[in-house]
Amino acid sequence: MNYVISLSSAKERRKHISEEFGRQSIGFKFFDAIEPYQLADCESKYGISLKDSGLTSGEKACFFSHIELWNKAIENNLSFIAVFEDDIFLGKNAQLFLNNYNWIPQNHNILKLEMFYHFVLMGFNKCPLLDKRYLRTLKKRHSGTAGYILSLEGAKSYLSFMKSYPIKNPLDHIMFEDYLNQGEMEVSQMVPAICVQADRIGSNKFKSQLEKERVNKRSKINNIKQKLFFTEKVKSEISRLIFKIKIRFCKIRFE
Repeated sequence: MNYVISLSSAKERRKHISEEFGRQSIGFKFFDAIEPYQLADCESKYGISLKDSGLTSGEKACFFSHIELWNKAIENNLSFIAVFEDDIFLGKNAQLFLNNYNWIPQNHNILKLEMFYHFVLMGFNKCPLLDKRYLRTLKKRHSGTAGYILSLEGAKSYLSFMKSYPIKNPLDHIMFEDYLNQGEMEVSQMVPAICVQADRIGSNKFKSQLEKERVNKRSKINNIKQKLFFTEKVKSEISRLIFKIKIRFCKIRFE
C-alpha cells in the first residue's frame, strides 16, 4: 500500500497529491502527519526520547510520522509499504512500480525511490528492473524521506534501529546515512528515481516549514573549523579525489 504523509489541514498539498497519483491511476491513502502536540504520546509509545536530540519540533513530528507508518506495516503484517511525503512529483510509468510490488527482487528490503542529490556514491553492481530502471546499493548519504519502500523485515529493522540508536540527527540522515554504516540491511537506490520533491527541481509550489526551522537552527550554531595536521590534510585530499572519480559513475536522475 502507498501512504502519503500529510497534515490534515494541508488542502493544497493533498489536492496536488490526488492529481499526481490520479494521473497514473495509482492507489494511495493519506496518513495524517503527527503534530507537535502529539510528540509526548509518541515518545512514550515507542520508548524513544527526542528531548535532547537537538531536532526542531517539525523534525520531531516528521520523525514519528514515519515511525507510525513502519509500525502500521508491522502490526498489519504488510509485505511491503511505500511511504511518500506530500510535495513530490512522480516520474513516468510510476504505476508500474507502485500499483504492485511483485517487481521487487528477493532480499531487497529497503528501497529509496527519490532523487535528492544528482550524484550519490553507490555500488557498481546493477539489479535490472522494469522500464529500463535498476537498483544500486547506497554507499554514502542520500538525504530525504520523500519516497521509499520497506518490506516487512525492513520496517522491523528500521524501527528496532531507531529504538536503540541515539537520535541526534533528522530522520533522513539516520535512515540514509547512519543506518548505511551501522544497520543490518543494505539500502538500495532506484535509478532513475521515480519521485522527487518539488524544491529539488526548482519548483516553488510548496514552502517547506521544516527547512525554515532548519535555517533558523543553523543560524544559531557557530561553525568552528578545526585545524588539521599536514598528514590529515593529505589524507583528506586523497580521499576527496578518489570520491570525485567514483561519483562520476553515480548519477541518479529523475524520470
